[in-house]
Amino acid sequence: MSNNDLAIVILAAGKGTRLKSSLAKVLHRAGGRTLVEQLMRACEPLKAREKVVVVGHQAERVAAVVQPLTALTVLQQPQNGTGHAMQ
Repeated sequence: MSNNDLAIVILAAGKGTRLKSSLAKVLHRAGGRTLVEQLMRACEPLKAREKVVVVGHQAERVAAVVQPLTALTVLQQPQNGTGHAMQ
């Protein structure tokens, strides 16, 4: 089943400062995969026409993880919060 009207946007630009880690929050691992990979795989059954990952902090590293999963990456610049990321 395909959902030609659905686009998935994953907000992955934040620093995750509350984790107190030098690694971007979405690059931390759980279950053998990064958190952003876990999200991307969880969305696969939806068969969305497009997957977009908004990147910012450690953008190159995050993009390197998501691009093989056929997602478009968009740089949030400047990083002005969640609402700004969706503009």
